[in-house]
Amino acid sequence: MDDSSRAYLQSQWDEFGGDFELEYALERDPQPTGIKALDDALGGGLACGAYTIVGGTAGVGKSALGCAVLYGIAAQGGNPIYVSCEMPAQQVRMRLASSHAARTPGLVQFEWGRARDAFRAKFTKTQLQRFQDATEEQRIEWAGRYSDRFGKDDPAIRAWRDMMWRGIAQRAMVREDIQSLEGVASLIEERASFGIRDAVIVDYAQLLDVPGAEKEYDRMTTVSRTLQQAAKRAGCPVLLISSLKNLGKDEKEPNLTWFRGSGYLGYDAGAAIVLKGAGWANQDDMDVEAYIIKNRTGRVPDGPLQMVSRPKHGLFE
Repeated sequence: MDDSSRAYLQSQWDEFGGDFELEYALERDPQPTGIKALDDALGGGLACGAYTIVGGTAGVGKSALGCAVLYGIAAQGGNPIYVSCEMPAQQVRMRLASSHAARTPGLVQFEWGRARDAFRAKFTKTQLQRFQDATEEQRIEWAGRYSDRFGKDDPAIRAWRDMMWRGIAQRAMVREDIQSLEGVASLIEERASFGIRDAVIVDYAQLLDVPGAEKEYDRMTTVSRTLQQAAKRAGCPVLLISSLKNLGKDEKEPNLTWFRGSGYLGYDAGAAIVLKGAGWANQDDMDVEAYIIKNRTGRVPDGPLQMVSRPKHGLFE
């Protein structure tokens, strides 16, 4: 779009009281997630200026997919952010470290859940609570004081340090303090004001606090409309994780009404994905079928994508 066209569109939009975004979202290419099969199916990645919704039954790997996208974008030099309404931020980081170890030659693979429990066992409950409530300066001081307990050869710490050396840990931001829809929308717009238009991952829709909306249908409708507008104004991609409604026996083919709370979650989305478990290939790997049932920036595949979730190591590929 040339400057004269921009100026004309700006003048037309201003006449009707709007605020036209000069760096319009549709001019930006989709943001690759780093998951090749998903990026190819979506036409390059997550659509900018819209939200992509991912739904699935419990335990199928929705959060694992969100963490994989967070890692993949950060590994490519982006600055994504993960808004966790359910998991503590430390658990998200532990998943990232576990997946990094599984991907990186020379690092020892570990299961993030067991590594967390083994690490916590080295401290008393009082020490863990003080560490949780401490300031960043206090945490740095205590990390030096208790360095013998952290262990230089601990696989989780080695993986995290390797992520920091590569710059991935610094770029993969996690927020656990934002629990409201208003807070998420403000975060999206604040990041855009600083020129940061990388993906915002929200886990998950049904846990967002929406004041004034008592019924779930009203809450989810407000969530969809608010995130749709926030993503459009910011020109950034949003990945919204959602649970599914209780499905009837005859509901076998995924559709836009499967997302729990309101059909608008699917209808307002730029792309909609439903994950279904297809059995365990072995004790570590779960086969997952990813149905792309809507895609405004590309074609909808004829069948599901065949993917693999490795929950113990935080991998989704």
